[in-house]
Amino acid sequence: MARMKIFNTLEEEAFESPPEFNSGERKRFFSLSLLLKESQASLRTPTNKVCFLVAAGYFKARRKFFARQFRSTDIEYVARQIGVNLAEVHVDAYSKGTYARHQRVILNYFGCSRSTKRRRPSLLARSRRSYASSYGPSWSWWESSSF
Repeated sequence: MARMKIFNTLEEEAFESPPEFNSGERKRFFSLSLLLKESQASLRTPTNKVCFLVAAGYFKARRKFFARQFRSTDIEYVARQIGVNLAEVHVDAYSKGTYARHQRVILNYFGCSRSTKRRRPSLLARSRRSYASSYGPSWSWWESSSF
């Protein structure tokens, strides 16, 4: 069976990549609540502190995670905001396990949960309804990915 191509190459790249913020958006999405700042303060390493806040900002902006992809401008901005020496931040040392734990904290903070097999029927029903509308497959995909 042929596979439907929903996105063109540029749209797919934009969907799979962290958002590109301008300075105003950077301030907006990386200014986080006291609760998240307290969570960040309990982390041990500068890398974990910065990556946690950047991941939370990306989630706040797009409601998804980006597989430990971070834009250097965002790392620099957050490090400066929380008073961490950029030379002490090593994104390549940010482990998958730590990232997974941070995802759970971020999801909980924003009142979200991970997609599970239990939620699949409601996601499929929502996707079918939106696909049946006149917006087409790209809109349907964007809509269901935010569910």
